[in-house]
Amino acid sequence: MINFVNRRSEFSSETNRIINPRIHYIFLKDGGVITGRIVNFESNTFIFASGERIGVDSIKRIYFPIF
Repeated sequence: MINFVNRRSEFSSETNRIINPRIHYIFLKDGGVITGRIVNFESNTFIFASGERIGVDSIKRIYFPIF
């Protein structure tokens, strides 16, 4: 499910952690945060430019950059 956030106040504890709004932020269910640029999606896994892979089951929320 993709949840589009209209106001920064909706998830202030997460949006306050966004330092660079030009990259993707993935907030994990365990409280971790992964940043970078998502380049692909396959087999329920997001793939980053760095080669790191994150399964959708561990993701709480994704913030996409606004250009």
